[in-house]
Amino acid sequence: MADGELGAVFKGLTEDADQAAGNISESVAKIGEQTADNEEANLGRTLDAEAQNATSFSDIADDGAPAAIVSPAGDTDGGFTGAGHVSSSSPDAEAAYASIRQSTEDVLSPAEQGQFRSLMSHEYVESRLMESGMPYRSADPEAWEDGTLMFNTSHFGAHEVAPLSSTGSLRLWPKLGLTPPDAPIAPDLSNIDDVVSAARKGLTL
Repeated sequence: MADGELGAVFKGLTEDADQAAGNISESVAKIGEQTADNEEANLGRTLDAEAQNATSFSDIADDGAPAAIVSPAGDTDGGFTGAGHVSSSSPDAEAAYASIRQSTEDVLSPAEQGQFRSLMSHEYVESRLMESGMPYRSADPEAWEDGTLMFNTSHFGAHEVAPLSSTGSLRLWPKLGLTPPDAPIAPDLSNIDDVVSAARKGLTL
């Protein structure tokens, strides 16, 4: 190849490289512009949302009704929503709230208290045994009959071991091969961890 031809080849390659570099620069510039546009749009949406939140808080703060419970929609007469905000209170309202908190006239009856203790003892023991790796119920096929999970003394889970939710009794334990603690569950559930320990020991958890 003659020197002139070689020079032409290099010149052509240089021009191609320059054109490619120009194309790359244009592409990069377009990407940068698109990114900036996207970021600007995102910023705009964020600022709009923040402005709406600020307006909502201002509306709540401007409500001058004493001890008013304001719902997220801004109304105060829709009853308790579970997501209200007390904008202000008066000494009279605070005294009334204190009286309500101290009242024992509207609490659970002794029977309901017993049911509540039974349910709490069941849920507590059940959850602690599951934390130790015991399944909630057995998945063994032998524990099922016609698609229904049956009580099975060989295949059971934390639900069966926990005190009965209706009575707090451990009467199923002997059938499951477990030995209940010496002392019964205290009315205040102060020794409920003894039940957990006895279950873990009997189940080797």
